[in-house]
Amino acid sequence: MRHRVQETLAFFLVVLLAVGAILGAAVRVLVSGFYDPGWVSFAVDVALAIATLILMWQSVEISRRQLTSQRRPILIPQSPPWHPHLSPWDPHAPSGLAEMVESPTWLARISDVQLWLYNVGSGTALSICGVLILQPYDPKTLPKQFSVFERLPIAPGDSREIALREGGSLFSGEERIGGIPLGVLQEEGIARLTLTWRDEAGLKHAAVFDLDLTGRWLPIGFQHEIPEDLWDMEKEKRVYG
Repeated sequence: MRHRVQETLAFFLVVLLAVGAILGAAVRVLVSGFYDPGWVSFAVDVALAIATLILMWQSVEISRRQLTSQRRPILIPQSPPWHPHLSPWDPHAPSGLAEMVESPTWLARISDVQLWLYNVGSGTALSICGVLILQPYDPKTLPKQFSVFERLPIAPGDSREIALREGGSLFSGEERIGGIPLGVLQEEGIARLTLTWRDEAGLKHAAVFDLDLTGRWLPIGFQHEIPEDLWDMEKEKRVYG
């Protein structure tokens, strides 16, 4: 944030200098008369000032994008979803649990799931949201879904366990994040996980993964600097129905 403020101040300083040059040239023309050759000098000064503004704006924009890219958080699921009270990796878990988790129907029989999220980016992820939507069994009803709306951050290189609960969202699956639908296509997986988060500059990002029959996450796409995230979409759902 401090770097962006410094870039903005530098840009406005150049704007003031360019405006000063234009005003100075205009004053010289007014003092010397409109038929004075100073008009040529005035036109040159204006052209140079405009060119300086354009080059400075491009430089600031390139610098801003490079800085944003260097500090961009990127979230990925680090584990398949599991029941919050029965982890297949627990040495005391009952026999057959791992096979149950790999079943395409086990998610339909529970109300909460957990998974680990890992920040592989170089910035802190804030305002983390996630929605896991299962394959719809009836196109006339909302598909079963689990969601999380989390304020706690995940620092670069850190991971954290999150809980997604049923009933916290009302998505149909046809909504889109960066052009990618929230719902999973029948030939692509048994469920689709959509994650959104914000960086320290307030920019919004998203990642979409499909869960296959073996419990693996298949990346579908990453979207950066999106206009709205799951926070925004869920708020609209609650307000406008």
